[in-house]
Amino acid sequence: MNGGLGCDGDSVALTAATQPSIEEIVLGGLPGLPRVAVHWPLLDFECGPERGADSFIEWWHRADRGELEP
Repeated sequence: MNGGLGCDGDSVALTAATQPSIEEIVLGGLPGLPRVAVHWPLLDFECGPERGADSFIEWWHRADRGELEP
C-alpha cells in the first residue's frame, strides 16, 4: 500500500510501460498470463472512498480475514 507515503515514480513507470503495457497485463492480452488484479488507487476501477461501496482499503481487510485467494 503506497497511498500518502510519497512519490517514488512507480505510477509513471507502470503506466508508461510498453513491453508489455499495463493494459495488456490487466485485460489478459498476453497468452498464458494468469488473471491479474491490481489494487492500486491510480489503476483500480473499483477503488472508492473509505466506507464506500467499493472501498479500496476493504480489499486489504478481506485479505487479512482470509477471504481472498493468494
